Amino acid sequence: MLVPALRRPQASPVAAAPAPVVVSPAPVVVSPAPGSVSAGPRTQISFLGRPLAQLGTIEVTGSLSGPHAGRLLGYSTGDGASFLPDAPFLPGETVTVKTTLPVAGSSANGFSFHVAKVVPLVGSPHPPPQETDVLPGGARAGSRGSVEQLPRGDL
Repeated sequence: MLVPALRRPQASPVAAAPAPVVVSPAPVVVSPAPGSVSAGPRTQISFLGRPLAQLGTIEVTGSLSGPHAGRLLGYSTGDGASFLPDAPFLPGETVTVKTTLPVAGSSANGFSFHVAKVVPLVGSPHPPPQETDVLPGGARAGSRGSVEQLPRGDL
């Protein structure tokens, strides 16, 4: 009678655990858009794509006016909020917004936009713009309050 040879139990092959998938949060959409040149002094800054509780820390600083305090008001739809600064921004300044979230249209967790200088209409009781005033889009004020468009090499 043949007796089967005793075999050592073989270890069953163990599949390597799959590498964890890191999912980056989708960027929030902001307004004014990163790089905008025509925001008003009393603009609010909107964040769309996250509930208010997930917006984290937001810092707002004007290049001329300094840090801005304000409040975040959530949207009734639950998908965003607006930062309402306590004081207006200054015409001609750059506003920098830092956040802990990725921002659509920006390569970093933050962005900046420009506050437009207000140019009075011709015939307005306000003084005309000066020759040195540069307007959004590369236009420059002329000597009699007219506006001349400067050529842009990037178009």
